[in-house]
Amino acid sequence: MSQLLIYAIKSAILLTLLFVPGIFLIFREKMFRFNRLTLLTILLLSLVLPLCNFSYISMDNVPAVQTLERGLLEMGVPVEMPDTTLTFEKDSPRGGLEGVISWFYLVSILYAIGALTVLGIRLREVLSMGRIIRRGSIWTKDDTDGIRIYCHAENVAPFSWLRSIVISEKDFTENGREIILHEKAHILCRHSLDIILLTLVETIQWWNPFVYLLGIHLRDVHEYEADDYVLREGISAHSYSQLIIKKAVGASTYTFANNFNHSLTKKRISMMLKTKPHRSRRSRVLYLLPMIALALSAFATSEFSKASSVIEDVVQKPTPDGERIVIDCYINSKPEITKFTYNGKEMDPVEGEKILKGRLREGEKATVNITTEISMPKIERYLESISNDDKLIINYKVVPKEKNVDVHVDADGKIYSNVDGGEMEPISPADLMEKFSKLKDNPAIINLSSDKEMGHMEHVVKEACRQNNLLKLNYSVVNRK
Repeated sequence: MSQLLIYAIKSAILLTLLFVPGIFLIFREKMFRFNRLTLLTILLLSLVLPLCNFSYISMDNVPAVQTLERGLLEMGVPVEMPDTTLTFEKDSPRGGLEGVISWFYLVSILYAIGALTVLGIRLREVLSMGRIIRRGSIWTKDDTDGIRIYCHAENVAPFSWLRSIVISEKDFTENGREIILHEKAHILCRHSLDIILLTLVETIQWWNPFVYLLGIHLRDVHEYEADDYVLREGISAHSYSQLIIKKAVGASTYTFANNFNHSLTKKRISMMLKTKPHRSRRSRVLYLLPMIALALSAFATSEFSKASSVIEDVVQKPTPDGERIVIDCYINSKPEITKFTYNGKEMDPVEGEKILKGRLREGEKATVNITTEISMPKIERYLESISNDDKLIINYKVVPKEKNVDVHVDADGKIYSNVDGGEMEPISPADLMEKFSKLKDNPAIINLSSDKEMGHMEHVVKEACRQNNLLKLNYSVVNRK
């Protein structure tokens, strides 16, 4: 549940970043179809992008971000593991659930209640609208485009939904052609599908005021698009404007429906009289690109990969009974699981994960030994927060991968080098020393060879190793003679 709230927060931030600049840049222009597609794109991106994680643009290493995440973690926000709901034991550093309940957990419950309430209201409207469409109609008529018209004896405000149009007998007699053309435009443009997508986002972001403001803009664009269709069908702009003013006193029937009486009379008339802008104005939509990049960078996490998914499943809440199981997990620099052992038995990480989940659910104690080739501060902080001395013991250590550096000196004294089997390339003595300095305090194997005796070079390499504290160095000299 907490993860759904985190997703909703990310989605709301993204929607706000993408939508607000557009209010001032493009949404006031007479570009109905373009603006509609832009708004729908923003809705779709707000649903999809929070699920994306491009680790190479992560902001994890920014000190301010690390400080913020540490503070959120201490307050109970599970920012470390995106697919895990944090659970804590009574003996853990934060206390038991009986005594201390995370405020974030309570907020998550309130969020779920709000989302279900909004969804319930919308579903009730759909069911009620369906009953209204079919009940009380005195006759029905099928259009050539497969649209069914329901004529009601009561004075109902005209509206359309999916492939149905509702109109009162009075409106049909007085202004039937104009109103039906308008509602037909909503159906042909599939505006009802836009409303369904909008409702989904409103349900997820029910607390975000900007999603409702976006909904207002989207419905306005729907009306502009329908009005434009009516005018292109040969209806006089003057007579149609008078009809809009006349019907402005009508109220919207349903949130879901497309209503002829949609209350934006002045804007609709002014938009009909407004000239279309130059096509170059559409280039303003490019403002979305830096906003998307900013959001993806903020949401990305360099450590959320296959490795973290296994770790997340390991650190669930076992009960105190049962034998202790031992898990050894080795993670490379990508990071991904390279070796997974369960009670000393090596197995496929995916299969081991399934077995581990089942055993933990049965209440067994666990010791988890995690060895990584790179430092992962976020995972370290998370593991420290949930580890305890009895039920779940987590041993975490970083062991950098041992690098192989080949150095060869030819008969002319030219130096060539590579790293981990790469192509041998010429290198200057100064650059070679710099390469050694980058390996400082890390294990490495230096493979030194030459076409002739090289006492001086051997001395230089040994001195470089000493200066860079390469204590785990395996040094060998291979003389090709």
